[in-house]
Amino acid sequence: MIPEMSKPVYVIFDVPHLVKNVRNNFQGHDLRIGNSVSRWSHIGTFYDVDKLHSIRLAPRLTDAHIEVSNMSKMRVKYAVQVLSHSVAAGIDTHITTNHTSDFIEKMDMTFDMLNSTRPFREKPARCAITASNHVASQLLGMKEWICQWQFEDVRTMSTIKCVWGFTNLNCQHCVFESGVATRRLPVCLHCSL
Repeated sequence: MIPEMSKPVYVIFDVPHLVKNVRNNFQGHDLRIGNSVSRWSHIGTFYDVDKLHSIRLAPRLTDAHIEVSNMSKMRVKYAVQVLSHSVAAGIDTHITTNHTSDFIEKMDMTFDMLNSTRPFREKPARCAITASNHVASQLLGMKEWICQWQFEDVRTMSTIKCVWGFTNLNCQHCVFESGVATRRLPVCLHCSL
């Protein structure tokens, strides 16, 4: 609570940049979630197979998405397109692993839930948080999932700032305590890590 204000201010980090940070860390480190391991190499293998087909499962993917340079690391668009439903579905189709596709699918859903502005959309995860939908409770489930992440071969998980940013999102508290969702007022300030 800010002393000069009578109402609390809720801060949510800039979600597109959190996703970009996840991609950058995922590119350099395998990700262990419970007993499963997700690997960046699975995305590269899928891309190599997919680009040989005339009808592609992930037509937006290019070499710049897979071989991430220092300049393309700054492009949020590349991170969001790599961690998308079409890539997850493509990996399920062409590669025998499910762990990487599950991770990508959940990242896509998390991004959609946190980057939504309209109360009604064709995809339930793209609906904005309101008091009448289940997006806030789904986000709490995602928060629990993210708390299980262990990037392999890092000195300490505290250096992975995107995990801290995602796990400090407490949208249910934001929606139900403030009552903002029923008044259609903005609930979040954006900042980057």
